[in-house]
Amino acid sequence: MNGKLLDNRYQLVKFIGEGGMALVYQAMDQRTHHYVAVKILKPEYNHDEEFLQRFNRKYSKQMSLSEDTLEKFKEYSWHGNVRELRNVVERIVLTSDESL
Repeated sequence: MNGKLLDNRYQLVKFIGEGGMALVYQAMDQRTHHYVAVKILKPEYNHDEEFLQRFNRKYSKQMSLSEDTLEKFKEYSWHGNVRELRNVVERIVLTSDESL
């Protein structure tokens, strides 16, 4: 992944390490020219609908995500971390009347 540009802003420089759900890279912010750390969801979680299923049960809903929506989630460079992704999925389940 080194050299890949994320969100038209963060150029991956080198792999730093990994946590439970994410890989961590050093990246160059193309706007500020500062080095930053970028967390990328591990590939095994890319199709994991655990968050969606959990919130569907919690709020008695039957939401699903289209392949287009899943691709957008994968392309977005979740600056916060996996918790940010979880919060977005919960908001979708709470505020949407139909599947996305």
